[in-house]
Amino acid sequence: SDDYGLAGLTVAWRKEGAPRFESANIPLPAGAALVEDSWTWSMEDMRIMPGDRVEWYLEASDNNTATGPGVTRTQVMVLVVPSLSELYAQTRVREREQREGMDEIMEEGREIRERLEELSEDVRARGEMDWSRRSEGRRLIEKHEELREKIGEAADRLGETLDELESNRMTSM
Repeated sequence: SDDYGLAGLTVAWRKEGAPRFESANIPLPAGAALVEDSWTWSMEDMRIMPGDRVEWYLEASDNNTATGPGVTRTQVMVLVVPSLSELYAQTRVREREQREGMDEIMEEGREIRERLEELSEDVRARGEMDWSRRSEGRRLIEKHEELREKIGEAADRLGETLDELESNRMTSM
């Protein structure tokens, strides 16, 4: 924020070790004194590779016409692009967690199926379904629905992991 209003905002960057920073202007609303917004920084033209480090900072100037524009700048920050081995290690951890989650889902499914079979046999043997068995049947149906939701969520996470793997494969080409 600035009492004179912001005139410009720039992002500057360079790959670590490069001799100079490159920059791009970030669009601002006219006469803005305070800006809280997001901006997508496309890094396609930077030719960043896994393992690279990018140094960057922001620089803002104000609309002070009396003594000249004031300029301020953030400290230089470093963006570390994960290496391929780091990306694959993260993927392996997620994959293991997903496998463990699916094992739990399968175990819950077995327990529900076994309990439903026991309930069914009990009802057949007695010839009736009393209140407690109906209640347990409803509870098992609810657990089954929860399990279906967990399966859907697991499938979504698996799809995300596959997308990341494909993206990482493309990066390594």
